[in-house]
Amino acid sequence: MLILHWTILIAMARLPCGFSGRYASSVSPRKPHLFDRLCKVKELENGWMEVLAHYPKGHVPAELTAFERHRGRELARISAALHQRTYVPQPAALVLIPKPNHPDERRPITLVRPDDRIVLTVLNRLLTPLFERQFLPHSYAYRPGRGARAAIERVTKCLGQGLVHTTSGDIDEFFASIDRTRLLTTIRRTIWEAPVFELLETYLHMGVEHDGKWVDTGRGVSQGSPLSPLLSNLALADFDRFLNQLGVEWLRYADDFILLAQDAGVVRAAFERAEAFLLDNCGLRLNPSSRRFASEDDGFEFLGFWFRKGRRTMSPAKLDQKRHRIAEILSRSASIPELVEALNETVQGWRSYYGVSPDTRDQLLTLERHLGDLLVPWLERLRGSKPFSAAELKAALLPLELPVTTEPRQKLKWVELAVARSRPQKTETRTRNISVAARQAIEQRKRDYDKLKREREDILITKPGTYLGRTGERLLIRHDGRREAEIPLSLVRHITLLTKAASISGELMAEAAARRINIVLAGSDGRPAVRVGPVEQPEHQLSLAQSELVSSAAGLDLARTIVAGKIRNQANLVRYYLKYPERRAGGDFLAVASQSVKEMERVRDAVIHREFGSDLDLERNRLFAAEGQAAASYWAAVRALLWWKPGFEGRVRRGAGDLVNSLLNYGYGILYSRALTVLVRTGLNLYIGFLHKPQPGKAGLLYDFIEEFRAGAVDRAVFSMLNLGVEAEVDGDGLKVATRHQLARRVVERLQGEVRYHGEALSLERIMEYQARLLVRHIEGSERYRTFVLPW
Repeated sequence: MLILHWTILIAMARLPCGFSGRYASSVSPRKPHLFDRLCKVKELENGWMEVLAHYPKGHVPAELTAFERHRGRELARISAALHQRTYVPQPAALVLIPKPNHPDERRPITLVRPDDRIVLTVLNRLLTPLFERQFLPHSYAYRPGRGARAAIERVTKCLGQGLVHTTSGDIDEFFASIDRTRLLTTIRRTIWEAPVFELLETYLHMGVEHDGKWVDTGRGVSQGSPLSPLLSNLALADFDRFLNQLGVEWLRYADDFILLAQDAGVVRAAFERAEAFLLDNCGLRLNPSSRRFASEDDGFEFLGFWFRKGRRTMSPAKLDQKRHRIAEILSRSASIPELVEALNETVQGWRSYYGVSPDTRDQLLTLERHLGDLLVPWLERLRGSKPFSAAELKAALLPLELPVTTEPRQKLKWVELAVARSRPQKTETRTRNISVAARQAIEQRKRDYDKLKREREDILITKPGTYLGRTGERLLIRHDGRREAEIPLSLVRHITLLTKAASISGELMAEAAARRINIVLAGSDGRPAVRVGPVEQPEHQLSLAQSELVSSAAGLDLARTIVAGKIRNQANLVRYYLKYPERRAGGDFLAVASQSVKEMERVRDAVIHREFGSDLDLERNRLFAAEGQAAASYWAAVRALLWWKPGFEGRVRRGAGDLVNSLLNYGYGILYSRALTVLVRTGLNLYIGFLHKPQPGKAGLLYDFIEEFRAGAVDRAVFSMLNLGVEAEVDGDGLKVATRHQLARRVVERLQGEVRYHGEALSLERIMEYQARLLVRHIEGSERYRTFVLPW
């Protein structure tokens, strides 16, 4: 047997194409050897043309342009070096690029030199047919005639066959973790030609150049190489064969894989075996946060799609990523042609991939509206730097591809609207050449006007004996029988009564309800004691979706998002005060606050990466514990900030007797009334919360929703009020009346003040409305909820 074995090997080694196994018999001896073909100038030229095809016209890098000018000479040089076995690859240049949706994380990409790109491209062309026939049909990435769309269709078909229980995962740092020794062993089973194998071995072990240094970790395959896709599939070929023996349906796309079965226990057991094989036989680990056990009823994500109850929509994370992509393209584009070219390439890709599912239309329309919202200020800046006529702008923008609108007349309307919205506003007076005194007077008048506008929009009634009624189209305010004001109802958004000794006419209440003007009587704690408005009930289907979500792991994930968002905004407010150390003389604020921010970020990071168990109530309590841990650090920083204010030792929610906690509690009450109105108007059920467990009579969702706004709307208003020395007093009955009025006005001003939100300047109150609608879309499964981020 031993003699026969070596006889066979010797015979196979003499085969012309240098490969073995069942593929040897299918190759004619008359075909050229792999290495001979690699050295031919014609093959190298084909490889060079493939390299150039990756770049659009006019965007070819300078070093490739220089190579093209002397193509014949350069290709002959590479061919000769290969023939003479003197060709040695160069280390690729390593660059680190931000990961999508994770700007703090970097992904390594290698930039391969022109000579090596050509040789690797030809190698890929020669080797792919040899290995392709060995790969299983369940593998979809980097293979001819396959791809992500085919993988998505396969998942859809499996679900239609009743395989509704799934597990999925992705390999942690896949390309960087590939075991080169195992990979070369796999390659050697097929490739026997010494020159070809040695060239592959050299490439794998060459290392990279980064910041002028030679770097090699001893593991991994360089991303960015023309050969790396093929090598990645080879590295997982044994894993694929193992998956095929598990008795479940499966498919893999690069380092992402999914298992499907009719029974949840079967698919979970198969996943555990797959994970063990991956570690023991491939030396690879799964990303811990990528493990997902779900059913189609719960919903699951794979390759950018969200599968749930027969629908196939864009995953919320991918929708967020595409929003950021639009903003990124706009920020780096200096001209309309540059912008159109970049957007067209991107949008065509979205339409091609996601447009095949009718369920994604609403999401693509959302992206189209988002593009329009961001395009308008971009055009405003462009028109400010150089004069453009409307006709010029329309002509330049018409080639722009839109995510949904393709009909020419409809697209023309879209472009015309964007151009019209970006038209510069005409002003009668230019203040550039006027005196300083005149300019200051004008600015003061503008501030007075803005203050009056805010007061008309948000009316606070503080005096006992005030009467509110309606006269025509105006709000009438009387006090002690004397008319104090008449305000057009069209300007009014909120009426808040801070005193119980006020009256309001039924006619005004009915008109306010019809106009959706919010009327609230605040209690002594600032919370809404009475709310007057239209008869609004939670939407039935939305309430059902809330109930279904809250009892699932996805609901717990939303609770995690709420906690992480609250912690981040508390940390950002502390950072805001750390920006001005010269104002914090006295006490130990700088040291305490810096440490508090670090601790809050540590807790937040632990919350984000926490793996949940199956007991939802236990995990919810652990989220509360993490929130409390971060809150202890936050209030320690606040105590250091207000070191000069006696009586404040920490947060007291009920029965507070000190000034700081009394101010905070009253301010939160004002915030509750605004958030309540916003949530009710979106059709959400206030009593179905995700972090605050649903309980009879407790508006859990209201408490969830305000968490991300507490720091920006109330805490900052209170701290600012105290730091500015505004007179504030508390007695046995709580805050004095004058103090309540002062605080209410400051909280309202914070809610009316503008902050940055997705590239726009919007009031906090408007942001609350946007966030409520985003929460609805999250519950419906069309978009992922992201908490508001407080700028600092």
